[in-house]
Amino acid sequence: MNIFFRTNYFKQMSLYFLELMILQLRTPSWFTEMSED
Repeated sequence: MNIFFRTNYFKQMSLYFLELMILQLRTPSWFTEMSED
């Protein structure tokens, strides 16, 4: 695996998780409903 590809992939994943955390902060009720299920 190419190093550039790996860092790029890692960057994409970081952005994805960051978005999830922001969504979680913006809509906590939705998140708690999901986790209770």
